[in-house]
Amino acid sequence: MKRVLIPILVGIIAFSFLPLAGFSAEKSTFLNLSLNSIEASVCPGESVQTLLTVRADPSNTEDCNITLTPSDEWIILEITNFTLSPGASRQVKVTLIAGEKTPGTYQGSITMTSNCKPEHVEIPVILHVLEPTFSVSPQTIDLELKPYDEKIVNIYIQNGKCSVNLTISSTADLIEGSLFGITYQKSLSLSPYQRVILPVRVKTNGLMKNSMIQMFFDSPYTEHSETFGTQTVKINLSIQVPITVEGEIVEINEDEGYIIIETPDGKRYKIILREEDKGKYKEGEYIEVEGYYNGEVIYPEKITPRATEIPPFELAAPSEIRLKPGESVSVPIEIKPPEDASEYVVSELEKAKIEISEPLIDISIKITGTGLKRKIEITTREGAKPGCDILFLKTTVGDRVKVDLLPVILRR
Repeated sequence: MKRVLIPILVGIIAFSFLPLAGFSAEKSTFLNLSLNSIEASVCPGESVQTLLTVRADPSNTEDCNITLTPSDEWIILEITNFTLSPGASRQVKVTLIAGEKTPGTYQGSITMTSNCKPEHVEIPVILHVLEPTFSVSPQTIDLELKPYDEKIVNIYIQNGKCSVNLTISSTADLIEGSLFGITYQKSLSLSPYQRVILPVRVKTNGLMKNSMIQMFFDSPYTEHSETFGTQTVKINLSIQVPITVEGEIVEINEDEGYIIIETPDGKRYKIILREEDKGKYKEGEYIEVEGYYNGEVIYPEKITPRATEIPPFELAAPSEIRLKPGESVSVPIEIKPPEDASEYVVSELEKAKIEISEPLIDISIKITGTGLKRKIEITTREGAKPGCDILFLKTTVGDRVKVDLLPVILRR
């Protein structure tokens, strides 16, 4: 149902009840009009009313038969035909209806004809259909969330002078099976100058990468406007990915509440300290950090001190090597870290130094390769005498030294 408003008319010019110019003195019957133009503003789908007064001069010698004719269907007259006796007047209600018209200016007229002077009058009618306006803020929302997280953010909508029905949509509605998304009210009806808060629930549902969601706010008149388009809100999601790193503390900033660690492979991470972590650490300490990483900083959930000592490890090597004179062999060996070894320990073991004792029999031996897996290359000379030699494999990692025995038997 259309609502009927009676706003203040713009540019309505009122006249006193005097005969209008341009009549002939041959007739002594005159009419007076209260308006010589009508101009008003109205919101889409609404209407505005005013009164047009027609009065017959008291000195008239006959009745005035009057016909009012509107030029357009959006100009509605309460009555179009009536008669005025001398000195009588009639108020005619004029309703201007915006209806389904799009925002803009519309021009029409009301024509009055009569047997009295003036016999023909055009009353211009101008209707301004206002453009609904509303604003949405903020236009950008930045959120830091964990992969399984949920937050509610508020969007503020301020309406203008016209009632408006808003349709709200997004690029990531949360439905069953979605990796992430948002839930919100899909439509709003706003009265003039109303301000509302629209809560939006954001869920990550296992999201492991940064993402962006757009929300769109439309009114039925948006597509007809060049200056007033769809209002858009961007929600930027910065996902804090679970991470576990360990390394040496190389910088502490108590004032700004962070430390920087360097991992064995040379990477550096900035750790935002919790209140319970402040003042507990020194440069040079080795720690393990479990938390969430947003690509720039780690928000820790657990910080564990780690010893830098190398625990016992195994060297997987052959129990013995047999070969003939003039033969060459390449035997794999492997450094085996403990099952629960940290990244730091593994890194140190990869840098281990392996040495072999000087052989007694006529062979040459060298260690090749890097990392945890290496090789022993043994070469014998043609004509070498058979025999047996016990070689010592010495593996050095930091302060820890491990010695393994390797028998080498030269057969005939």
